[in-house]
Amino acid sequence: METVRILSYNLHSGGGMDGVIDYERLANVIRKSNAQVSGLQEISKLRPDCNVDDPLKFMAELLGQNDYFAETVMPTYIDKVYHYGIGALSAIQTEQVGELELPNLDNAEPRKAIFLKNVTDSGKTFYFVNTHLAHNDGERFDQLRKEQLQAIHQYVLEKKFYPVIITGDLNDTPNSPCIDYLTQNYTTTDLTMPTFPSIHPEKRIDYIAFFPCDAFKIKESVIIEETLASDHRPLYAELEIMY
Repeated sequence: METVRILSYNLHSGGGMDGVIDYERLANVIRKSNAQVSGLQEISKLRPDCNVDDPLKFMAELLGQNDYFAETVMPTYIDKVYHYGIGALSAIQTEQVGELELPNLDNAEPRKAIFLKNVTDSGKTFYFVNTHLAHNDGERFDQLRKEQLQAIHQYVLEKKFYPVIITGDLNDTPNSPCIDYLTQNYTTTDLTMPTFPSIHPEKRIDYIAFFPCDAFKIKESVIIEETLASDHRPLYAELEIMY
């Protein structure tokens, strides 16, 4: 049976745990994973403290893949505005088919989901969504992350974007309302392994999941033991196509 190899990775705007911004190092992590489609969070373009203007395109060229980006906010750093958001890299036939602004609270950082349509070598079609949910503590943000995930799932259903694989830094642990909603509607990879922080991980906040629950079979699911390149560890899964 044919498989697809998936990665979810928060890039920390290129900054490693040694304080060095190094996108070539991050590209090498992705290369070693052998992922075909990677959902990436915390991507910064034209950031003044980085010598790479478009890190996503830079990594795509190093890897021989295509890059896809969804801007969520334009922050200021050292008095210069740069572009910040989420994105993906793909080694297979892929097109970007949607961006969704997610529910939010006043004065909170805007959040989005990016949607891709993918075709495997054998002609099988699947959709891919990557996101980075709200990051704050408290009951209201617990509920907000659930609402954001619900909005993504509703969009998937309305657009008929399935079978679908979702990746992302969901900023919530497996016992939260958000992840409870995820597990009720999606099949997730193993939830016992922590992904953050990268050096001594204590929390699971990064996820790979799919819908419908019988669309794929989990062949392999691992947390890659990369401690230096980012403040998150990469999450990898190989999924067998069952349709």
